[in-house]
Amino acid sequence: MNDNKITDFLHKLQNDYINLELPYKLNILWSHIHWSRFYWSLNEEKYAILNKGLINCALLESSILFGRLLLEFIGIKHNKHGFVTMSKKYKDDILINDVFPTINLCSTEEVSLLNNRGHILYLLMISSKRVAHNTFNDFGKTEIDRIHSAQELIHQIIEKMLPDISRENLLKYNELANMTT
Repeated sequence: MNDNKITDFLHKLQNDYINLELPYKLNILWSHIHWSRFYWSLNEEKYAILNKGLINCALLESSILFGRLLLEFIGIKHNKHGFVTMSKKYKDDILINDVFPTINLCSTEEVSLLNNRGHILYLLMISSKRVAHNTFNDFGKTEIDRIHSAQELIHQIIEKMLPDISRENLLKYNELANMTT
């Protein structure tokens, strides 16, 4: 492949990530926050009924998994010692610097400086245990608040690293996200 074809391919890939791939992934990350806020605005009784529904569980669990996916994309994972920098586990894994060569992986120091970084660690841990395996543990309000805090931080980190991301395609900034009854 000549240099022009490689450059064209990389530009198309970057454009797809900015306008399609990352907005899609961030919208799934944001979906449970949106669901909770919208339905909580209906009334507490109706929210309590909907909160026990399958849609809520599916949105929560998928948003947790996509939180982990996005953290790994920017180079963050965890082990028993805390945050560690991601390296490719498989040759087809995609990290942010594969798509955007001028952007460095997020450093563990950068994440460690964040307020509420414990929420990100919590999200990573439950994505490995509570979502990926059957467990008797359930998510209460405190756990969901921690998950939402982590998801908001992940959203902020991605937007900081990629300021050109298409906001018009992000649920967080869409008029539906601010909709109440």
